[in-house]
Amino acid sequence: MAHDFPEISEADGGFAPNGGCAAHAPAHLNAAAVTNGFAPRPLDPGFAWADFAPGDGLNAALHAAANPGGRFFAPASGARGRSLARQLENLSFDGDLPPLDFAVCDGGLAAWSDAERTLRLGRIAAALKPGGILLLGYHAQPGFAAMMPLRDVLHSLTADHESAAAQRVEAAFDWIDAADAADSAFLAQHPAVRRRLAALARRPVETAAAELFGPTLRPFHFAQVETSCRAAGLAFAGSAQLWRNMLDIAVPPAARPLLRGAKNRSVFETLRDALTNPFYRRDVFVKGAALVDEAEFWQLH
Repeated sequence: MAHDFPEISEADGGFAPNGGCAAHAPAHLNAAAVTNGFAPRPLDPGFAWADFAPGDGLNAALHAAANPGGRFFAPASGARGRSLARQLENLSFDGDLPPLDFAVCDGGLAAWSDAERTLRLGRIAAALKPGGILLLGYHAQPGFAAMMPLRDVLHSLTADHESAAAQRVEAAFDWIDAADAADSAFLAQHPAVRRRLAALARRPVETAAAELFGPTLRPFHFAQVETSCRAAGLAFAGSAQLWRNMLDIAVPPAARPLLRGAKNRSVFETLRDALTNPFYRRDVFVKGAALVDEAEFWQLH
């Protein structure tokens, strides 16, 4: 497969990880919280971290190996991480969870129904200690909305390959390559989709299959996710991509005046998404109230 679409940095879009993700590290989550006026979690021996969308389990295994003083949990992980767990005394895939200092759920949100999302977010919030930190990754509106009609096309095109993810992904990208060479109007008019496909073609086949063919995948506006999290007792702290928390560089200079109408964090994020068109967000939430009020946040930044 050539798949020679234009390059894109993963920082521009993001993917749910299959393997290690540096943004999930306890120290990184603390940095995201502190940047936005929340208290860090102590990293004393025995702190607890859990991955609620662990995939192959390798991500949890890597963080457990890098943080021998913590306890790490990855329920429902795949075999790859479980094979490493035998060498890591601080990693568990089974059993009850203790009260958590950190939790990550990167990529599962878009696949849940409304009722399931409410239930699962409630369970994650209940598992966190007061002040505990959650990273929540999800396919974002408005950026990912342009991928939805293409997903419908590819679903019809590859419907005969239901049982073979690799064959289905191969057929999809071969067709997209041919459509691009034939000057497809859709691809020409949606350059962000072309860039997203270029990055997706370099990811593991499981990631491509989930994003192109996941039967229930649904992108969200930030306000939808923030409302659900607030109902579960989780306060928005900021982005796990730390530079996105720096308001003076959050958007290109010419667009900064368009953010001046933001009266609070939720409005700011909504306006910023309309200007930057993200395909994926990694947001950080904290159980409980912020250490600063809205006025103090704006002064801080």
